[in-house]
Amino acid sequence: MKPLLSVIIPVYNVEHYLKKCINSVVNQEFSDYEIIIIDDGSTDLSGAIADNLEKKYSNIKTFHKKNGGLSDARNCGIKKALGDYITFVDSDDAINPMYLQVLYNAFQRNKDVDISIIRYLNIYPHNQNNSDSSINKKNKYRLLTNEEATEKMLLQKGYDVSAWAKMYKKELFKDNLFKENIVSEDYQLIPKIFLQAKKVAYNNFIGYYYLQREGSIMNSTFSVNSLSIIETAREIYTLSLTKNRRLQVAASSKAISALIEQYSLLNKCKSLPIYEQAEELLRDNIDMYLKNITVFGSAKLKVKVFKVLQKILGKVAYKMLTK
Repeated sequence: MKPLLSVIIPVYNVEHYLKKCINSVVNQEFSDYEIIIIDDGSTDLSGAIADNLEKKYSNIKTFHKKNGGLSDARNCGIKKALGDYITFVDSDDAINPMYLQVLYNAFQRNKDVDISIIRYLNIYPHNQNNSDSSINKKNKYRLLTNEEATEKMLLQKGYDVSAWAKMYKKELFKDNLFKENIVSEDYQLIPKIFLQAKKVAYNNFIGYYYLQREGSIMNSTFSVNSLSIIETAREIYTLSLTKNRRLQVAASSKAISALIEQYSLLNKCKSLPIYEQAEELLRDNIDMYLKNITVFGSAKLKVKVFKVLQKILGKVAYKMLTK
């Protein structure tokens, strides 16, 4: 019988984390769902582990493919999904037993909801205080317009542009897939999908556990491909121009944060042949978005502080980003 929900898990070389991830997805209070594992050409034991888990659990389907990257794996999962609703879980993360139920409740509560969101908790491997038990006692539900939800997301107020910790009506991906061979693929797609939603539901329940580990995308280095962030920032900002002024400020704030992140990575790779060209390109784009930021506006505090420093110190402010 066709499942109601599809959980998509892209897998690549996570043999030490996969069982914990899948166990958390299998042990849900919700029952009507399938688990789609996309093995993206793993060279370790991840593929074999996924196959064994498929034999153990009837709602797991494992697919193996040549390595194509995270976007390609997620897109493959979307195409394989049978559920009316989909959610993404990264293979080194884990979820609360109520994850699916809390997310799905929003769709039952209001028929206009197209996206449901919960909060996440950063998990540090050697930290013994990784607990959400005290935080999940008072849950608050909010119904947002697509522009309100997108603004909050771009300003990271309770959640961000990550594809996970959210549930979507599958139809939103009919004409929208993750762009391949870029950095920050979530940033490029998720705001677009949010702006196509009728309503977005937000619950401050913390049910997604995001593992901070070496080797993850957040610990990457700069490459020529990193400059794709410039086009992504431009796409989302251009989209905001057709919306309200607050969303334009939020899009500018997010663009600055994303570009500064890549600028900081670049300055750890000064031997790159493209270093000077890339530095100037990133700096010029940051300067452009800074024109939309005011000290008393709604941008993130770090962005406003940098605005002040850049106005006073000029290019010297950028050298502070490398320290």
